[in-house]
Amino acid sequence: MARSFASIKSSTFIYDFAVDGGAISAINMGTFIPQDAQLMQFGVEVITPLVAGIGATMAFGLVGRANAFKTATVYTVINSGLFGACNEAITKLASGLQTMVTIAANTISAGKIKCTVTFIEN
Repeated sequence: MARSFASIKSSTFIYDFAVDGGAISAINMGTFIPQDAQLMQFGVEVITPLVAGIGATMAFGLVGRANAFKTATVYTVINSGLFGACNEAITKLASGLQTMVTIAANTISAGKIKCTVTFIEN
């Protein structure tokens, strides 16, 4: 009898204004979530608080699925740290996708955060 084993894994990326810039844009973060992964949880750890214009937001997700982890959230809330279920929790990915941060409403001028997504790899 064939058996299939799944394992819980995580992928971490760092958004750093000094490296990634803070313009209103979608920024690919260089890490990938594999095909057939099922998203579980997402968290943000603040290394250096974000500094931004009034109303600036960040969304966290994947290329083509910008809100897969967390919908647009005002930077002042992000500065308190985030943790919870992914917006697309338990959605099985049809293909491997790169992680992405989307800045909107205003620019970010400083800050550094560590983002971690947990997923089940089949």
